[in-house]
Amino acid sequence: MHRVSDFFLTHFCRNFFRFLKNFVGPNLTLVSLAGVAFMVTDVAQGQMPSSNELTVRYTHNVLMAIGVNTGGFSLGADYEYQGSNSFGLGGYTRFYQKDSTAPGTSAGYFTFGAFIRPHFYKKGWDLYVSPGFGVVNIDATSGKSETSMGPSLALGLMYQLQNQIAFGVENMKTYSWFNEDYRGLLINDFMIRARMSF
Repeated sequence: MHRVSDFFLTHFCRNFFRFLKNFVGPNLTLVSLAGVAFMVTDVAQGQMPSSNELTVRYTHNVLMAIGVNTGGFSLGADYEYQGSNSFGLGGYTRFYQKDSTAPGTSAGYFTFGAFIRPHFYKKGWDLYVSPGFGVVNIDATSGKSETSMGPSLALGLMYQLQNQIAFGVENMKTYSWFNEDYRGLLINDFMIRARMSF
């Protein structure tokens, strides 16, 4: 019975990675592979990642992010209330610089919203998936600015340097659902992240 359950868990992890690669996009392949790799390793050894492998869990997480997008630099911040070891709830905000210089113009964006964030822990590693929903202000390169709403989906991998400090990376995709001129995928970012917990 134990071998049968291990087989199904391994099969699930492999198919979950294929889903992330096809649905979320190729930019998440490296992060997805790293996270699923440590899960499959534990399954093969008859173990699953435990949320107790880090010595201390904190209730409040503040995250800062920096990256580069097509228009220039990107900045981000999150607050997460982690009342449970396995998931948290919180809000996010992101700023993406506008580039109106020809030939490679790019709109600027400011977005904020709320998310739910399941966590999968392995020793000092934290793999998380973060679906959310928010408002996006679009600073167009020509014409008037627009405001829209839509879902977001982020996948991140953090490494805990100390109980209260972690560093890692995140890929976040933001979509627009309610604007005729901007529909579908608006933003696809990759940022370096730092997390403080208290």
